[in-house]
Amino acid sequence: MRGAPVLATILVALFVGAAVLAPWIVPHNPADQNFLVSLAPPFWQEDGSLSYPLGSDNLGRDILSRIIYGARLSLIISVFAIALAGSVGVLLGLIAGYVGGAIDSLIMRIVDAFLALPFILMALGFVAALGPSVTNIIIVMGITNWARYARLVRGEVLSIKSRDFVALARVAGQPRWRIGIRHILPNVTNSIIVLATLDLGRVIILESSLSFLGLGVQPPDISWGLMLSDGRAYMTVAWWLTIMPGLAILLAVLSLNIFGDWMRDRLDPRQGRD
Repeated sequence: MRGAPVLATILVALFVGAAVLAPWIVPHNPADQNFLVSLAPPFWQEDGSLSYPLGSDNLGRDILSRIIYGARLSLIISVFAIALAGSVGVLLGLIAGYVGGAIDSLIMRIVDAFLALPFILMALGFVAALGPSVTNIIIVMGITNWARYARLVRGEVLSIKSRDFVALARVAGQPRWRIGIRHILPNVTNSIIVLATLDLGRVIILESSLSFLGLGVQPPDISWGLMLSDGRAYMTVAWWLTIMPGLAILLAVLSLNIFGDWMRDRLDPRQGRD
């Protein structure tokens, strides 16, 4: 088995570390305005300064500090949204796969309906109905994402429930809920972890898209998508307002996807070993 991708692992560690340590590592308060340095360029350009290494926006706020706090909010939203989607999806997938029959058919028809609808359109509809806020974004992404977990878990359970250790637990008189939690769920955990890791990048892109459209994170909270939206009016005179948060999104999502692919190869027993 080949080792973890070094560059992707470093970028993931930087992303998580920046999010966790944001209050202690930012060079400036991300909300502080200093009109004396409004639209200051990155430090390597003429008139740039190491005090604002990635430049400043039209209100004189430090771009690097805002990107770091944007990582913090992206991680919070992603983790809670995936936890909500995973909890609902795993529970329904266990029930559908283990109980079967009419309950399985009903749950899977609902799953098919959710998977058939465009992801971004569902999210836009829910956000428009609930209103834009961090809490509502988490709820919306949990609601629109659970079907993937349900389908995955249900497929795994259909394979696992016919194995000998499940039959022995049934013969021993254990109730269905105990068999599902103690014997089946641990055997699908690896697949759930892999899907959750790969979903981190999807959730970051969705949250950034909604924030860019004005239906996601609202000021004074800081989001990479919101930074892109604020900077698009200055693209011809201050390219760093859009390029820097866009690059942050690109690197975070790409590294998370590469790391998720490695996790899948490592945890999925059906994958070949190098």
